[in-house]
Amino acid sequence: MRYEFWFGAILPQLHLHNKMAATLQDLFHKLTIGENRLLVLQEIKRAIFSVQLEELKCMIKSVSLEPVFSSLGSTERASLEVSADILSRLLDCLEPEIVLAQLRDDLYMGMGHPNEHIRQVCLHQVERLVESDIGRNNLKNDEELLANVVSTVGDESLAVAKIAMKSLKSLSRDPAEIKLIFEGNLRAPLKRVAASNDTIKYRVLEIATSVSIVSPVALEIVNNSELLQMLLSDLHTEDDLVQLNAIEMLCVLVDCPHGISFLEEEGVLRKLEEMLKESEQDPSQDFLLPELIKFFGALARHQPKEVSERYPAFLRCSFKLLEGCEAALVNIAVETLGFIGTSTDGKRTLNKQGKSMTDALSILGRLIQVPPTEVRVRALSALACLFSVQKDEMNEDLEAMLEQWFAQVSSKPFELILSLCRQPFMEIRCPSLSILEALCNHRWAQTVLSNSPGFHEYLLDRSTEHEKIGKEAKYTVVKALAEAYHTADVFGRPYLLKLREYVRDGPFYVRAQSEVVVEGNQ
Repeated sequence: MRYEFWFGAILPQLHLHNKMAATLQDLFHKLTIGENRLLVLQEIKRAIFSVQLEELKCMIKSVSLEPVFSSLGSTERASLEVSADILSRLLDCLEPEIVLAQLRDDLYMGMGHPNEHIRQVCLHQVERLVESDIGRNNLKNDEELLANVVSTVGDESLAVAKIAMKSLKSLSRDPAEIKLIFEGNLRAPLKRVAASNDTIKYRVLEIATSVSIVSPVALEIVNNSELLQMLLSDLHTEDDLVQLNAIEMLCVLVDCPHGISFLEEEGVLRKLEEMLKESEQDPSQDFLLPELIKFFGALARHQPKEVSERYPAFLRCSFKLLEGCEAALVNIAVETLGFIGTSTDGKRTLNKQGKSMTDALSILGRLIQVPPTEVRVRALSALACLFSVQKDEMNEDLEAMLEQWFAQVSSKPFELILSLCRQPFMEIRCPSLSILEALCNHRWAQTVLSNSPGFHEYLLDRSTEHEKIGKEAKYTVVKALAEAYHTADVFGRPYLLKLREYVRDGPFYVRAQSEVVVEGNQ
């Protein structure tokens, strides 16, 4: 009886699949006999988008896609666009290794098609191959197809080029794959593409730097291809724009220890510091200043102590920019301080700057109160970074230092932050709540907050936030206080239990109306 029921349920569905497959075969046949191409293509598109993807996967197993690929020879833009939509839908229904085995030549031709949309569709299948273990191994054995992917990095469309770039980056996970691209037969086409023009060269250099940070071995292989030396040589040109692009690209390499070591060995860090000093001393050279500050800021996030000692011009320049009037440069200085101050070592490094740091805190305190909004938001975010500390890194010295820092933000810093947390503007309120979250982990801050009039009630009042992002931001504050070490001692256990109840109920809990009425009658 059970089997009869199963067959009774599945047979109509199989019949529908077979009928749909027959319809597709019929429509594909019409493409081959020269009927109104656009009209037929539109019918095919309606048919395949009218069913779920899983259903379509079953239907196309017995259908050849060759007629659709043949339609790519059309010169009508409308037909080509519909064909691209059809191929995108149908190819995604096939396993990537099947696409490569059965439609490899069609993909190869499609990657060079005049229509941008079709090039994207075909390259997306390469992207799928790279993400599949079987497809990846098969692709690595097809150097001709990979060479075509390399050449597409130079495509006139950035959208198309980005898919090719992503595929090559993803294909470079282990030394054998990296050697295939940077030492094997693909090296020559890669360098040939890089020689096209500066814009395309930097697409290739983006691939090179992204692969270089995978491992020390990866960096060595890429460096042997001479592409990194091409990047370093751009620092010595007289073209400011080329230098700017080079500095931005070099920022990628400071994201790993072996990248930093490479830049030190090549004398790049000293060269960049010289450029920083020149920009600082000569206003006509300050075009590069923002990117140089960003570079050393990224480096200081990993090695704050070493950077401050070896390249003192960086912090000196950052503090100087903070005092300026140009919003874009102030933003960079603010972000840099927050970036460095994220780590405990970074906080200690900043504290060693003495008056420069205390003045910077006062400036941040002023910036969070006045327009422009963009600067206010960045300053609030920087303060949140400066006062955030992991529980396992807390100690008395660090706590004392941060308490002194907070006193420099304003004459009444707690009142200021709490007032910003109540502002009607979400873009101000949320980063202000992030500062409050950071403060909840410090006993000295908890003591002041607990004694602040109305704070107990405000924190548990869900009605202060009406949007998802605001509810989540406030929830993180409550959760931080509920999980902090000293909350029971400072706020009392009854209040801690209320905080835990808030956390347990989640950020979007709404009390039922009947509960409110009952409580009101008590």
